[in-house]
Amino acid sequence: FQLLYAPGLDDPDNWFVKFFQAADRKQFYRDYPLDVTPTTDDRPFFFEYYGWTNFGDFRSGKLTLTIILVQALVLAVALILWPLYRFRRTGLTTRGSCRFLAYFAALGIGFMFVEMGLMQRFILYLGHPTYSISVVLFALLVSSGLGSFLSGRLWPEPHRGQRWMIPLLGLLVVVYVFLLPPLFRATLPWALSARAALSIALLAPLGLCMGMPFPLGVRLVEAVNRPLVPWAWAVNGFASVLGSILAVMLAQSYGFAVVMGIAVAVYLLGLLAVSNLGVEGLMQQAPAGTGPTGALFRKEG
Repeated sequence: FQLLYAPGLDDPDNWFVKFFQAADRKQFYRDYPLDVTPTTDDRPFFFEYYGWTNFGDFRSGKLTLTIILVQALVLAVALILWPLYRFRRTGLTTRGSCRFLAYFAALGIGFMFVEMGLMQRFILYLGHPTYSISVVLFALLVSSGLGSFLSGRLWPEPHRGQRWMIPLLGLLVVVYVFLLPPLFRATLPWALSARAALSIALLAPLGLCMGMPFPLGVRLVEAVNRPLVPWAWAVNGFASVLGSILAVMLAQSYGFAVVMGIAVAVYLLGLLAVSNLGVEGLMQQAPAGTGPTGALFRKEG
């Protein structure tokens, strides 16, 4: 056996000696060739020691995720975007179409970032990844579906609904980042069934808000340029596929709290992309027969 460290051992080439003698522990972590910073609940990657500086090491999880990301990108372009561009590119001819598509891409990425971050948070609370995935997916998908169903009834004017719901969604995500840890600590002794019920109750309001921006955007696009609607669905799905991989890549380096913070920024950027398009002007430029006129914009037009 090799002696790695013992009190009084003085070996300038021994990393264990350097660690225990380091006056600045953060500087030691920066100098060490691998990532040996303490694992936290926010970055629970116990066996990922490789950073971007030793990216090419075959044991690097970042390299594996990058390969998966490239594969997903190629397949998603080939199977989602290329067929639409080949056969349905007419929807891209209207002014503002790129900004509409940026909006739907932001929704796809933002949704996946929030969903992945919440799954990790609830693993700690429910005690097992299977429980977390089941409860979080059930709560978010059901409540977001209900939010989609209610969006048309609550917001007859979709652009106004976007301006209210997306900032509210961002605020809720920020509140959840800070609210969930102390709430989890207070209720952790509860039975699993009670914790699961509380989890669903906590996730339902957030899911309602997450379900509204997409149908509101689809109704807006349908009114302006109906041939762009398939592109809205495609770009949203494309971004969701990539977002699920990017969320883990970012969490490995910065933590899931940062991932959820980025989700808020992405949602707000998506809103910004369509907030000043000038709906009336787009309605006038839309090709004849591309969408309904008037009903969605009665107050403005």
